Amino acid sequence: MKVGLHYYVEIDGVRTMSDSFIMSLLDRAGKDGVLSLIFYGDSKYTKEMFLSKLKTELDTLFFAVTVDDELAGFGLCDNIRWDHCDFHFCVFSEFWGKPETVDASIDIYRQLHELKFSMMYGVVPIDNEFALKFCEKIKLTRACVMPKYFYNDTLQKHFDGVMFYSVKE
Repeated sequence: MKVGLHYYVEIDGVRTMSDSFIMSLLDRAGKDGVLSLIFYGDSKYTKEMFLSKLKTELDTLFFAVTVDDELAGFGLCDNIRWDHCDFHFCVFSEFWGKPETVDASIDIYRQLHELKFSMMYGVVPIDNEFALKFCEKIKLTRACVMPKYFYNDTLQKHFDGVMFYSVKE
């Protein structure tokens, strides 16, 4: 199994991914029913705002993920400070429940640790049981429950978040 991370960067003033490609990734997440989980309850946050974040925020690293040259999802490292980051990822539905998805996800963390990051963390809504189980399967360390970490403006309700992290060996 070959896992590829294809970074969204600018080289000589040219971006490595088109706006339409990034929007297609977000549309695909929407088709899979997980875009609302990525934007977790923020009805005011749009795909266009997400794209603008990628273009303007210097503490952000976006990448598409391929497994054996098939598009499998995407990831985002943001709030990058020193060699730490907040990590988010989306796996497309064709890869859900497959054993190779676990191995590929572990490899993504390995590659990002080798690239730059000594510590990556993320917070998962406590009501997203699939993501919680997946984080444990890929051997992330569960740190704590953070009360009222998320706010769902559609439901006008707070939700606890579970923090996970990965440390470079």
